[in-house]
Amino acid sequence: MPSAKPALTAKRAVTPRLVDKIEGQKIAQALHQRISERAYRLYLESGRQDGNDEKNWIQAKSEMLQILETRGSGTWVSLTASITDWSPENVEVYVDAHRVLVKLEKAGSAAASEGAVCEASSSFLAADLDVEVDPATATAAVRDRTLNLMVKKRSTANATRRRGP
Repeated sequence: MPSAKPALTAKRAVTPRLVDKIEGQKIAQALHQRISERAYRLYLESGRQDGNDEKNWIQAKSEMLQILETRGSGTWVSLTASITDWSPENVEVYVDAHRVLVKLEKAGSAAASEGAVCEASSSFLAADLDVEVDPATATAAVRDRTLNLMVKKRSTANATRRRGP
């Protein structure tokens, strides 16, 4: 009797959670807190040497924040990042007109209370965009441990109209 061969299955993409402005602000605050804590530890490690605030902040920021690879083509902006060490199911994405923030968590590290945003087992990705985008058009997926995000650029006419006089 022939043995059954395993079927080839394509890995399904996981859809990260796109969050609103309030949740986006919580992510930004958690990131700021992590950078602040690390900058303070750097200050302590330097023997409490004054005058290195900016240097410590920049170093802490570079340690805490990974940059999303950004490419623009036509009317869309594409952002990608490898998330090899992170759980694809625990990815939160916030998009505003000029910035993208992503919070990653390890599997099983969801906050016990709703108010807790920052865990030791979390990391952040960011991109400051040089074009204005429409957050409502953002789509995201994680496939093969790579985060892919697409968001439509705002047309100059729409951007002007939305800003007002």
